[in-house]
Amino acid sequence: MTMRDYIEEQPAVMRRIFENRKENLREFLTYYREISPDHIYIVACGSSYNASCVAAAFMAKVLNTDVTVHFPSKLPAIRAKRPLIIAVSQGGESTNTIAAVKALSAYPLIAATGKAECTVNSLCDRHFDFGCGPETVGPKTKGYTATILSFSLFALEAARISGSIDKPAYDRYCALFAAVPDNMEENIARCDLFVQAHLSEFCSMKKMAWTGKGIDGLLTKECALKIMETLLIPAIHYEFEEYLHGPLCTIDPQMAGFYLLSDDADAKRIEAVARAHQEICPQAYVVTSDDTVEGDRVLHLISGGDDAVKPFAYILPAQFIASEVPVALGTVDKGMRQFRAFDDIVKIKAKR
Repeated sequence: MTMRDYIEEQPAVMRRIFENRKENLREFLTYYREISPDHIYIVACGSSYNASCVAAAFMAKVLNTDVTVHFPSKLPAIRAKRPLIIAVSQGGESTNTIAAVKALSAYPLIAATGKAECTVNSLCDRHFDFGCGPETVGPKTKGYTATILSFSLFALEAARISGSIDKPAYDRYCALFAAVPDNMEENIARCDLFVQAHLSEFCSMKKMAWTGKGIDGLLTKECALKIMETLLIPAIHYEFEEYLHGPLCTIDPQMAGFYLLSDDADAKRIEAVARAHQEICPQAYVVTSDDTVEGDRVLHLISGGDDAVKPFAYILPAQFIASEVPVALGTVDKGMRQFRAFDDIVKIKAKR
């Protein structure tokens, strides 16, 4: 299986997670009700961290509970009266996540992983599989979107049980999540055409910047990571307002950029900066759901109409660039060889 195979598998994975949500989340929801947490602490690294940051925004909104995300190497002081710790690791063998779980063993712990048998699961009180299935390539794609969807659906079901959202709101969100697989299928086709049309430009990139507002700003973390893992070039990411306060000064003729347009009035500001970027470096691209935005380097996607589902659309351009450019350059395995070399030195993953 290649990275592209896993990207194209995502609609089927999203459909399966949504349809099986009540059965798959039953134990998680039971434990959540027993604890009735007043603060959820999520511990994760890499793509799991990035996915958790995106999901946490929706979780906090519908649960009306504090939800914070932490690196395993920078654990928080647990001050909540009824804390719940969720340890996230797709493979379940990240050494720093394992160490964090051991350090937090005095608190209620749930493991969220992509495997039934792994070290993180064995150390937690409960575990649930977020349903992505095996993903044997290094840079993760379907695991990222599966994490966001699983956490979002858990929060939605828990919120309905607790009464923090009413039935009309629950039904509206269910309709939004139910539409994700079909929208992803169409967006995958659009991204494929866009990346193939600009492949020579993407292959020539030396460095890159990603920016967006709100949920898009959180999404850019994973966009930049995918580029660094696969194209092996520097990539920065900033929430749009932070991008304006210094980072945009790094734009030069070699700095490509991706601008994720918001669905509000600020979209015009973001687009204006993208156009100005093109005056310095033509390789400045715009991602939007607004069909009135025109240009050769504008990618139109179906956003789904809400921040809860927008990430499933706007992550796809980075995934496709990360998949297709190394194939064109003949460098598919180069990043993983370097990762394995460092893993031998610092033991990033536990061996089972």
